Amino acid sequence: MDLKYQDFIQTDAAINPGNSGGALVDTDGRLIGINTAIYSQSGGSEGIGLAIPTDLAREVIVSLVKDGKVTRGYLGVHIQPLRLRWPRSSL
Repeated sequence: MDLKYQDFIQTDAAINPGNSGGALVDTDGRLIGINTAIYSQSGGSEGIGLAIPTDLAREVIVSLVKDGKVTRGYLGVHIQPLRLRWPRSSL
């Protein structure tokens, strides 16, 4: 499962707080995504809706059934303030 990027579908469909998980369908009634989140300055349903594409949801389901969990990549990075002088390496 290639998870370099997480794909989301941007939609103008109304997604109200609390009703994520609903179907996002095309004009032919085919399921194309699962409504997940909305970015809204007002806190209401007007804003930018985001949905998980069905192919990604399917991969998650297969992983849950097979392994009982979803494994994601991890990048071991530690953020710290920049110093003007770094200690010299002993190498």
